[in-house]
Amino acid sequence: IYSTALYADNLTILDVSEPRYPTQISDIYVCDSAQRVKVWGNYAYLGCADGLGIVDISNKLFPVVTDVLGDATVNS
Repeated sequence: IYSTALYADNLTILDVSEPRYPTQISDIYVCDSAQRVKVWGNYAYLGCADGLGIVDISNKLFPVVTDVLGDATVNS
């Protein structure tokens, strides 16, 4: 069981199969001022200050920023 979280503009993927002891699986910088994250299938969508960041999370250990729409700043 996995969960996503935003921390300091990064998308963090957590293993929450043991809810009392969540474990960080991966962490990736997506864009400046990330505000919200929604997951749909194998993609995480991040609302950023100036756009939308899209991350392929099909491989939880190695997520990949696939696109940034709008004027958001991305570190690829």
